[in-house]
Amino acid sequence: MDPNLQTAYPERLTDSNLRLLELAIPPMHDFLNASVRTSISCTLTTFSLDACPAYECISYALDEPLANRGHVENTALVNGIETAVAPNLAHAMRQRIAAVYAEPYRNESGTAWFWIDAVCINQADFEERTIQVSIMHIIYRNAVNVLVWLGPDPDSEVYQVREFFRAILQQYYQMRGHYNYETGFLNRFQHHSLEGTNLPRFEAAIWRATVRFWDRAYFSRSWVIQEIALAKQAEIWCGPTWFTRQELNEKSYFYSRSQLGITLRALRYGTSMIDRSYEGQMLGFMPMRFQALRNILAGDRSEMSVARMYADRLVGASQANTIGEGRTYMLRSFARQLQACFLSETTDPRDRIFVPLVIMKQIASVYGFPELPLSIDYSMPAAMVYQEATTWVIEESGWLGILALMHERRSLKACIDTGTPSWVVDFTASKPSEPYPIRLREEQPGLSQATALCTSSLGPQIKGSILEVSSKRIGTVTHIGNSYNEMIDDADFNRTADLLLTCPAVISCHGRTRIHWWIDTFLCRESARSCDEEARAAFAHWIRWLTWRKIQRESKAGRLTDATDFFRHQLSLLRLAREDESHTIPDYDFWREILPFPAKQDELFKNKTSDVFIPQIPLVGRRLVLLNNLGAPPCPAAKLLAAVPQAVEMGDEVCLVAGSAAPFLLRPG
Repeated sequence: MDPNLQTAYPERLTDSNLRLLELAIPPMHDFLNASVRTSISCTLTTFSLDACPAYECISYALDEPLANRGHVENTALVNGIETAVAPNLAHAMRQRIAAVYAEPYRNESGTAWFWIDAVCINQADFEERTIQVSIMHIIYRNAVNVLVWLGPDPDSEVYQVREFFRAILQQYYQMRGHYNYETGFLNRFQHHSLEGTNLPRFEAAIWRATVRFWDRAYFSRSWVIQEIALAKQAEIWCGPTWFTRQELNEKSYFYSRSQLGITLRALRYGTSMIDRSYEGQMLGFMPMRFQALRNILAGDRSEMSVARMYADRLVGASQANTIGEGRTYMLRSFARQLQACFLSETTDPRDRIFVPLVIMKQIASVYGFPELPLSIDYSMPAAMVYQEATTWVIEESGWLGILALMHERRSLKACIDTGTPSWVVDFTASKPSEPYPIRLREEQPGLSQATALCTSSLGPQIKGSILEVSSKRIGTVTHIGNSYNEMIDDADFNRTADLLLTCPAVISCHGRTRIHWWIDTFLCRESARSCDEEARAAFAHWIRWLTWRKIQRESKAGRLTDATDFFRHQLSLLRLAREDESHTIPDYDFWREILPFPAKQDELFKNKTSDVFIPQIPLVGRRLVLLNNLGAPPCPAAKLLAAVPQAVEMGDEVCLVAGSAAPFLLRPG
């Protein structure tokens, strides 16, 4: 160990103790005298978690550009050793020194106790980092106060932003409870019109200052989710200007309600206010800064209620009736928080996974869920951490949508060079500076726009590799999960067929009744290849047929009790329902007109007595795994392969080899 580190960190911490930083407070006249410029000096002392003095946590962003303007201080004396610190942290420590003179828990020797992650944890010791990160929620929850440091304010504009928003909120609260007035006020922000208010036009400098305030690095940090949420008391400082947590909560709430963040995006990207090209796009700063801040800042802060409130707000599990439902909420929340963390900034890329993992471990403890098998381990590379966490979510929930949340995909060459699956995020890639080209869900983007997100092309692409999940092999496509939903919702059967025939893929239903979950068929495992128009058309017909068979079964089983509701919410998505027939289940003639099935399959389809349907698809060279899908065996997917001489059961693998007289069966075990 480096001798300097050994002096500062003589022993490794456990999960029952922590180091506190004793910040030396110089005489006030020396501190305020710019010509003296006393160094920041502190001492580290180890305490038990159960027997430590009152302390504050300092929550900050390492990389705040405004902290690098003017005189940059990047060292501090730690246990007498000059130690490198981030300039923004040095600003935060000096700010706290300036405010600590009047603090009631300042001790008699003229010092105060603080906990700062970058200093109190030996960052060079992966084992210590692993241990301390796992108890960080306890450290923040036990602190008497959390100082949230947004950074210096060299241009003295944050005070103006604070007062400006106080004026906006004052107008808004005067209209609260009067629906028409309140809605009209909010709509003015959404439609870029401030007429009828006493607010300056969007071209005014104060609006750009507002954008710069929310663009501060702190609001893009991953750990902010935990650090603010668990604090008994929090003060938010930006230079000499401070906010209460409630005040920041109200600002976040207003941004969310008024969609002001969307309106101001044009200012952020230097375009005209009337340019609507950014409408509906996801931006990294949006999820974390407005609705998420609203969720974690609001609510009761008493010691007894904070853990449950924190869990309820992040997971929504208070609406669940069973442990199983609550655990499902938790898994989905893990994926959402994972996405938020990938849109945020971290010094260590592993923290993008560890932040939501720590949160989920707390939530599991609050609700009595089984212990999460994942562990925080800084000795593992980031790609392995991500692969382990993602695989666990899929194994536990069966939800493939998590593979569609992350956008920093590996190139095919990188996959081959590293032996890493394409769906594992490339942590070495630089984050894009422009907004992701994702449209709002209501616009039904279909496959073209969905694949353009990750492939930068208008056609489906596959970047190889296989994800091992339990006994299943899940082939990966660049954008898997949501793209299927969008394609089927758009009745884009040809592109669906193209994707399924070209790429390794699986679609699973998990008991859902939505149409896009009915396509629970088989898993193709092969290298990517293009398919011809005839094969794609045949397979598209088969998907239509499979959809109709499912509708028919549900109707006969009496599960479609409300036909009106069913067609309004399901078939309307497929654009197959006619307005004048939305109150009845369409008969065969209706479907025969809409769905152009080949004549040789027409009679088979019309008699509605058989599940047999053999599309004319060139299956040579393909390997198919039959999954539990639309009914008890034998099922449509099995009968699809009626040419196989042996009886086919669930889980069997059928291999069709070029040059072979007949396909043959591979049965596990």
